[in-house]
Amino acid sequence: AELTSKDIDEFGDAYLGSAEERRDVLAFVKEKKGVVTRLLDYIMLSKPQDIERYIQLLEELLSDGSVPGTIQGAVRCSMPKLRRRAKVQEEKDRAEAHRLQAGGVGKKGT
Repeated sequence: AELTSKDIDEFGDAYLGSAEERRDVLAFVKEKKGVVTRLLDYIMLSKPQDIERYIQLLEELLSDGSVPGTIQGAVRCSMPKLRRRAKVQEEKDRAEAHRLQAGGVGKKGT
């Protein structure tokens, strides 16, 4: 069977906010030794607009002891960078959508 956009949407609805996503975020945190700056690059279907949900999830993982104590400081230090990175990406995405909506094809000058 061919994969459709409906299939992807249904998977996203089931995955986002699920225990599986939580496990994926925790695995990323541990793999990166707490440096979460590039979290959105690694978690499937994540979007910059969801950053506050991911920050809240990271806070929960810290407070419930899921994140090992040895890397909690790194998580706390890198969360502001993650938030800034998401905001920059969100602005880029918005500018790109506006450019496409305005009928632009390539980058300026192409």
